[in-house]
Amino acid sequence: MQNISIKNDLQLVIREAKIEDAATIIDYVNIIAGESENISFGPGEFKMTVEEEEKFIESTSKSKNNTFVVAFIGNEMVSLADVHSGNRPRIRHSGELGITVLKKYWRMGVGLAMMQYLIDWARDAGLRKLNLRVRENNVGAITLYRKLGFLDNGIITREFLVRGEFFSTIFMGLEID
Repeated sequence: MQNISIKNDLQLVIREAKIEDAATIIDYVNIIAGESENISFGPGEFKMTVEEEEKFIESTSKSKNNTFVVAFIGNEMVSLADVHSGNRPRIRHSGELGITVLKKYWRMGVGLAMMQYLIDWARDAGLRKLNLRVRENNVGAITLYRKLGFLDNGIITREFLVRGEFFSTIFMGLEID
């Protein structure tokens, strides 16, 4: 667990997700689904039950090369992120990172703190590469990832379809020594 001071002297607590967080996580995900078109699902499209979320949290917590973390300011969940890696020897050194931040906390240092937490976790877990996908027009996120050393690894065209318009996804990666 980490306690970090961010913009406006707010205290951000980052920790591993717990089974008892399941209902709060589902509520959070349903909120962010309506706040941003930069994630892979929209309002009403996240169909996981509390029981399924609990199983996901439990299985992730048992893995050495996967993590699922949440961040709170006071009692409010403001971010969640995960890293998932394969189990096969040829790919278990590489993890796919996903992150979301509640819109009212954008540009306040939450994303930066979460990313630094995950990079440190990945290093400690023995991962050698973190990968992520970001929508081509999500300039704030792309700027943050590049600031942290992520490099463009490729583009997948027409991966997002939002209100009839296609958007490409930039694949980015960070090599960890």
